[in-house]
Amino acid sequence: MGSSSFQGGPTVGHAAVYRRDVGSIPSPGALDEDVQRCAAMGISNDGDDAEALFCQVTGALRQGRTARADALLGPWPIEVKKVSSGTLNQVRPIRFLTVVARDTSSSVWFVLPAERILTAAIRKPRGQHTENALECCTLSLSDFSDCLVHERFLRETVILVAERSSLLTGVSSLLQQQLDELNAIAARQRAAVADRLELGLSRLTFDWKHEWHRSSVAEQGTVSSEEGGSIPPGVAACRCVFGSGAHS
Repeated sequence: MGSSSFQGGPTVGHAAVYRRDVGSIPSPGALDEDVQRCAAMGISNDGDDAEALFCQVTGALRQGRTARADALLGPWPIEVKKVSSGTLNQVRPIRFLTVVARDTSSSVWFVLPAERILTAAIRKPRGQHTENALECCTLSLSDFSDCLVHERFLRETVILVAERSSLLTGVSSLLQQQLDELNAIAARQRAAVADRLELGLSRLTFDWKHEWHRSSVAEQGTVSSEEGGSIPPGVAACRCVFGSGAHS
């Protein structure tokens, strides 16, 4: 593979990948076009259009970003997701919410009961970005093919499904208890790690004096160490100096 010069520095492979000519400042119109293009690509707020369409079709009220769910249909909190690959990401079973998914590839709706989501989650050995699948997991829509709903019947189906799930009061109360426990455990773990990290850092200092010189790089292809031996090119030698006492 060819080499490229990076800002007047040494010749390094792949350097051109990281180099970018800033050029002139774009006009406001060009910036608006970039923003629209990014939105179309789903770079941010990927599910916003699905939430808006769900509220338009069902008459649900859209909720804020800090709310427990995306929409409120009558008394029922509803999670709304947009999917294009057949996989639902970042589903949170522990919230025990009805999830409505819009498949953009076929423009169809799925209504997933909270108990079905929970059943799928407890079978998973681990979650998505977490060890506990009840906190967050992925789901395949192929496992919920019987939950496909025509848009015409979306509102009444969501209400019926949410009402049915609400009858499982023992399950929902247990999940709320577990969620409270998880939050308490997370708080204790953060505090414990912070204390141990502070203790460890107080006993650890770094001496970043480079005890080597580069004079022999061109001739020998290595860097001679003042303490003897050699260090491969590109490897910075530094000495870690630990304080006295045992480390926890």
